[in-house]
Formats: sequence, structure tokens, C-alpha cells
Amino acid sequence: MANHLAKLLAEFEETSTPARARNIIQVTGDEDGEYHAYHDCARLAREVSREEASAAVVAGLNRAAVEQCAHFAVHSGVVAWPQGMVAIPAESGQGKTTLTASLVRLGFKYASDEALVFDAGGKVLPYPKPFALSTWSADLLGFPRNEGELLVTAADLGGTVSEGGRLTDLVVSEYGHDDLRLQPLPKSQAVAALIQHSFNHYKDPERAFRLATDVAREVRVWRLEYDDPLEAAGLLAETLR
Repeated sequence: MANHLAKLLAEFEETSTPARARNIIQVTGDEDGEYHAYHDCARLAREVSREEASAAVVAGLNRAAVEQCAHFAVHSGVVAWPQGMVAIPAESGQGKTTLTASLVRLGFKYASDEALVFDAGGKVLPYPKPFALSTWSADLLGFPRNEGELLVTAADLGGTVSEGGRLTDLVVSEYGHDDLRLQPLPKSQAVAALIQHSFNHYKDPERAFRLATDVAREVRVWRLEYDDPLEAAGLLAETLR
């Protein structure tokens, strides 16, 4: 179990700086091959398989990371191409993870399928948590069928992790359209998308709006209407490259 979790979290950057643990995750197993997972004193999962316990641990770590993030953060998929970073802000269940994974499979570097995080200077910081693919997404991307969520890394998709950089493109995606379409939008739509999908703008609204406005001045903004994530990823790759 420890080796499995280490593989899933290996794409996070290691640091030699000592730090006091703010979150304690514990996983225990029994003779029947069932696992129990805890975050501090809260139970994350009990009597589950290794894969289910891993998913619970990653979800618990992700919740803690988002809640404790000191930077302006937006619920978004994020990938990198040679010119910079591409963000796809969206609500959960709108295809963001599958679209991001499809772009990584096409050669984009991976930054996150969860959070677009900016430092104080507006640089994008990578947050390469494992992808949690639904059965449908795993099938689409060619992974073996799995009961429940399948956790995969950028390396599993044949990709690598980005070191971060400046945001160059923001894609407002709309899943569920029969026709595939990518068209430019006014820069003002970038501000709206960043604030709308932010995890923590309410902590410092003035700073969040100022940073979102500064970022919007530098990016191209797009509306992507699609139904097939693989086709949509291909169109984005063709257009942005």
C-alpha cells in the first residue's frame, strides 16, 4: 500500500526543507485484505480495497490542500505547451479531468486536473495530483476497466509534469454539445471564469480580483463546445500549437 501511494504521489516535487506535518493520513489493513483510511481523527474509508483506500487518501489530501492553500486557486484543469500554460476552469462533473488527461496524452505537460494556483506574481504553480478517472473516462483513454475511480498519473498517460509558468490561454469549456466548436471570447470572460470557479477568492476579494484582472490582460480566452473529449483535445492541440 505504501509503495502504491508513493507511486501515485511521486509527481509532486520533493523538497529538502524540513516541515512539520499539518495533516496525518493513516492507512491500516487486516488479514482479509481490507483497508481503513483516516485523516487525523476522521475516517475516510473502511473495509475497502487497496484502490478504494488509495482514492480516499488522495481525496482527503486534496481537500486539505485546497482548504489550506494560501494562494489564489481556481477549480481547473491545467496543462502546459511550449509557449506557456493553458487552463480549463469548470465545475466538477463537466468533463474537465477527462479533457485534461486527453491533452496530456497528446503531448501537453501536466500541471493539474484540480487547481489552477497562482503565486503573488501571477505565475502558475503546478499541483499534479493523480487523475481520478471514472469508468467511462478510463475506457475512453484505453485503461483496463476498473470498479469505481481509477487513479492514474501523467506518466501513466505517457506524459510529464510541468514546472509551471505564465498562463497564456484560458478555455471556457461547455460539455454536451453535438457540434465541436472553438471560438475566441473577450478578455473580460477570463475574469468572470477565474472568480466564478475560485476556491478561495472570498478570503481576500480585492487581491483575488486584482490578480484575476492582471492575468486576464495577458491571456487568450476561448469557448470550447464539445461532446467527445478526445476530439476536443485534438482541436485544442491543433489551434494552440
